[in-house]
Amino acid sequence: MPVKILVSKPTTLDNIVLHLSACLLERFGDNIVCVERIDGWEGSNVRIVVRDIRRMREIIEAIARFEEERGIVGTIVPEILSEDEYYLLRKDEQIILDDKTFRAMKEFLMKNYGDVIVHIERIDGWEGSNVRIVVRDIRRMREIIEAIARFEEERGIVGTIIPEIVKENET
Repeated sequence: MPVKILVSKPTTLDNIVLHLSACLLERFGDNIVCVERIDGWEGSNVRIVVRDIRRMREIIEAIARFEEERGIVGTIVPEILSEDEYYLLRKDEQIILDDKTFRAMKEFLMKNYGDVIVHIERIDGWEGSNVRIVVRDIRRMREIIEAIARFEEERGIVGTIIPEIVKENET
């Protein structure tokens, strides 16, 4: 887990999050991707990004034990996300798709779905999308999305390509 600590004047909660990070990393190892202090709109104050979201209950129980041991029950309000959810959520940081990756993705999709795809272009979508794919047959959308996921996984860039797929006459 990469560790990044950026605090100008540490608060009590910042210190708690730092200790919680160490506790979770020790207990769950490489399942923990990131632990960060947040001010969530729904009241959460700690974001925990995990590789295996199915272990969420265990993580919540570990947080409860952590709080009980320190006499701070109710202090931590976690938001637990999978890696994919986290990448989609990073709205403040526009996910940049470099030229080389864009060209490789475009070539990959045209080679495999050239009969369906009319056009592929970069965009800066209001909802976070960074690629528009215009298709002849919208029923093949799931197939194209799964192909993009495989493309990303093979290159270790999951969450980088955020497609907007539209039918030919919708652009």
